[in-house]
Amino acid sequence: VLLSQTPPIPLDSTGYNLNHYHDDMNAHVPYYQQISFDLQRQLPGQVLVQAGFTSSAGRHLYENVQYNQIPIAQVQAAGGGTQSMRPYPNYANIGYFLEGQSTSYNALLTQVEKRYANGLMLRAAFTWSKFIDVQDDNFSGLFPQDQYNMKAERGISLANIPTRLVVAGVYDLPFGPGRAYAQTGVISQIIGNWQLAGIYSIQSGQQVWIRSANNTSGTFSQLMRPNLTGDPSLSGSQRTLKQWFNTAAFAAPAPLHFGTSPRSPNLQGPAWFNLDLNLHRDIPIPLGEQTRFELRGECFNCANHANFLPPNGQQGASTFGQITSAQAARTVQVSGKLWF
Repeated sequence: VLLSQTPPIPLDSTGYNLNHYHDDMNAHVPYYQQISFDLQRQLPGQVLVQAGFTSSAGRHLYENVQYNQIPIAQVQAAGGGTQSMRPYPNYANIGYFLEGQSTSYNALLTQVEKRYANGLMLRAAFTWSKFIDVQDDNFSGLFPQDQYNMKAERGISLANIPTRLVVAGVYDLPFGPGRAYAQTGVISQIIGNWQLAGIYSIQSGQQVWIRSANNTSGTFSQLMRPNLTGDPSLSGSQRTLKQWFNTAAFAAPAPLHFGTSPRSPNLQGPAWFNLDLNLHRDIPIPLGEQTRFELRGECFNCANHANFLPPNGQQGASTFGQITSAQAARTVQVSGKLWF
């Protein structure tokens, strides 16, 4: 007996009508394979030199797929796409978390370390790497341009940082009891037993995510890219905040066609420079063996360097190729903690 009839589902072109989660008990289990090796050499003066290689491969990782999309060949043959041509015409976009992504990460690592001695420790590490994937994560707005051609999505990851140098150190300031200067007296109580630590980082800029503001494919794809028609790179003397890359190298594809540009054609935003410092002191309190007051001052981005975010990579937008935002400016904080 038919008690009721399922009402039609209203279509919504801006979001999901149905979230489909892959619950197949026979689905592949995501996993990583990793290999690494390094060589170390102890040098005089408590100096350790190290060089190595690491490689990581991810298999069957989750990726976003919108599988209520019309194949581009059908749209071109019909001269356009309509709701009735969708694989599931009663629904709009249908999201699918598919265990289909493979990733690859390879890196050369070098490090020099001056081990802690006489109140000083220094370490410098340099990484040269390449990260390839299909999507950065399966929760963001990253969708394939064409879910029937996932090979076109594979390329340099938006999280790829090719080069990174980090220099870190800890220094016990030479003032106070047991140190070289001001071992006693009032001055010793004020400036004694302080420790200074810092991290200085230099790294390549973030990758530019290329996409199109207008979707003219007619396939109900949730993301579209422009055509790549030339070299988008500019020399250092040509780059400005108003034009970080050659926007003329991108063009809107013809209607009912997908763009040829990869997600990231190896375009990077401005390099990133950062200095963080920490000044720390433990003040013993004669209330117990472990009782002390910790006084700490911290400074993030101490040089107040303007670390700009990547330029807008949306072709068709008024700010395409422009840098309009930056990371946080200098931040200073002071804190205290009582240990007992």
